Amino acid sequence: YTFLALIIMIVISFIETKLLKKFVIPFFLISLVSLALVPLLGVEVKGSKRWLDFYFFRLQPIELLKPFFILVTVQILTLEKLENSKLKNLFSFLLLSLIIILLIDQPDLGQTILLIVSWIATVFISGVSLIYIFGFFSIFLISLSSLLFMMPEKFGYVINRLATFIDPSKGDK
Repeated sequence: YTFLALIIMIVISFIETKLLKKFVIPFFLISLVSLALVPLLGVEVKGSKRWLDFYFFRLQPIELLKPFFILVTVQILTLEKLENSKLKNLFSFLLLSLIIILLIDQPDLGQTILLIVSWIATVFISGVSLIYIFGFFSIFLISLSSLLFMMPEKFGYVINRLATFIDPSKGDK
């Protein structure tokens, strides 16, 4: 798979940027739809339903979605029509929220945190005030804590990992 990934990376590097910009949104929508199909058509592996099963391979749609999410977020944040508006930040946040809702159902907390950190970095680089970022981070921590304690059947493994991190003797042997 590493060799295949290197070939794909080299091929993509030869494609012109203008052509890539035209395909960002369609590829994003395709990967978003495939992520939305996971609860319906997905395959459960080790207690999590995160993969779509094709004949020759399994695909985890979030892996395709991540780079396109960042590129679409950048396109939203650089829209000239919304240059002096906070609406672009709201749109990018709503897009992030949609993806998070789909990931929480799987449950995939690691990918959720990775997307949130990527979004925060992208929004910060675009020039958003630190107050907004700290506000979002506070909302995220409160929401995460609520999820952990209100849905222990889905997120009990996170609490177990945190307990093991704090006290390694409580972990599996």
